Amino acid sequence: MTAPTLLQFRGARYRLVTAAKLVMWHGTTTGPNGETLRSILKQGLLPDPKKKAYEDPYAGDDEDGYADGIDADTEESMILDTSLGGAYLTNAVGEALKYAKHAVDVHGGDRVLVAAQIETRDPTVRIDEDFLINYIWEFVTRDFEAQNDETYYLEMFQWLESNTQDWEGIVKAWLAKQFPHVQVSARQMAEVLPHFVTALRSIITHTFFKEHWQAAYSEASSPEGEELLDAMGLSIYDIDEFSERRDAVDAYKSAIKQVSDLLTEVTQPPNNNALHNIRILKPVGYRGSSRILAVVSWNEPRYGDARKTATIHYGQDQTIVDRMVKAIGAAAEWTDARGKVAKLPAVK
Repeated sequence: MTAPTLLQFRGARYRLVTAAKLVMWHGTTTGPNGETLRSILKQGLLPDPKKKAYEDPYAGDDEDGYADGIDADTEESMILDTSLGGAYLTNAVGEALKYAKHAVDVHGGDRVLVAAQIETRDPTVRIDEDFLINYIWEFVTRDFEAQNDETYYLEMFQWLESNTQDWEGIVKAWLAKQFPHVQVSARQMAEVLPHFVTALRSIITHTFFKEHWQAAYSEASSPEGEELLDAMGLSIYDIDEFSERRDAVDAYKSAIKQVSDLLTEVTQPPNNNALHNIRILKPVGYRGSSRILAVVSWNEPRYGDARKTATIHYGQDQTIVDRMVKAIGAAAEWTDARGKVAKLPAVK
């Protein structure tokens, strides 16, 4: 559904911007004692809830510099997944179901699915940083993917180190292919470029170290191992591999946030069939252009004789509720918020 066009001031000139409202989905948990669900029903989706499914793991001062009780590889993965803030939503209900499972695995409770109408051109909406880097990675590395897997990361790393890239041309070509509706001014380009380059360099460097440094270390006497180390300008005796990877991750998270803050127009999916995630930096309540349409919770029985139950806590749009029932399963024992058996659609 497309709303009327708005005349929006940006920089020193006016341009027409189409306001687009999309149905999007948020998967989470009820919380161990139902506290998260109660908060959603009372306050809506909050951009900075007390408990997050993807949190910053820095919490201690182990000798290795990592959080207490967490090994370096696990923590590094957690840092990559740490959210940048905001309520995260996806246009694919199946993805939201995965996030609900993850939230329950982390915090306990039952699963929750929230449907919301989101005004994607709202100034508080950002693209999900993971999807942004995936769009960038797929475009920039498309020429490397045809190469032999054993040399893929080495060639990519050497390409970065060559400093022969036309970064402005790369960004323009990337936007033209994946987000043709986005028009970037010279001023925006100047602001985006350094962060774009840092984000890409950092994530490629991190992946290169993670995938190949240990192999190079164990095979340093082999031609392949020596070539990898030479490409990095390193020896096996003078590098803290985990530190290098963590520094790259930290730089990436900071830079990709800046890119998402500057390229606010990429909050719309590149096409109607594209999987697309966003985050919104303001509460999503039950009124306004961005608002909650339905809230459902359900359990996933761990034993064969347990019954699957689901509750429709809120839902004004029957079409949306029907989609949620189909996604979660009509075979469950469905009730409404008052405990009465819910009337379900004929799900095929």
